[in-house]
Amino acid sequence: MVDKGVCVEIELARHDWAGLRSFADSTALPDAIRALVGATDKESARSAYWCIDNVALLDGCLTQSAAAVTSTVVQALSRLSTPSLAYALELLAQISGGYVHEPAEQGLGPISVEECVREISLTFPFLCELLETSSNSQIRASCVDLITACGRYERALKERARHVLSSALELPEMQSHRELIVNSLRDLE
Repeated sequence: MVDKGVCVEIELARHDWAGLRSFADSTALPDAIRALVGATDKESARSAYWCIDNVALLDGCLTQSAAAVTSTVVQALSRLSTPSLAYALELLAQISGGYVHEPAEQGLGPISVEECVREISLTFPFLCELLETSSNSQIRASCVDLITACGRYERALKERARHVLSSALELPEMQSHRELIVNSLRDLE
């Protein structure tokens, strides 16, 4: 079996972290991502999440580094522990629901929500599987948000996202997320 830390190293190396604009020192992001990927408990995962969040996005405002964070976290999703996966998906949900300070070319760097969601959409089948099979409420809620974002920004996934979310409403274990799903379906109309 491949070490889960190895699966992100190639993607980490693809980015010029020092050259990416962010709210703080973006060179801290690779270690924070490694910490998130390697976390096996909730506290470690939460700590890594906040290290990333406070640099790449703040209160939903995306920076240039958010795109690199997105592609790297997406690369590792299938190999994460449950606590790490819950925070990784929450991070991606925050990014997919974020906004860009205008003009994007100044200050926080060129970035778009669409660019980030394009990377997230590569995991669409995995998100659908997690929505149906995970027993973790935080994971399920993030999957609803991410499936919705994929449907909103990726035209080819809109009908599929609607079908998945409509079908999820029929699952007894999804009743605690009913309001979130109904609101998400409205967003996809």
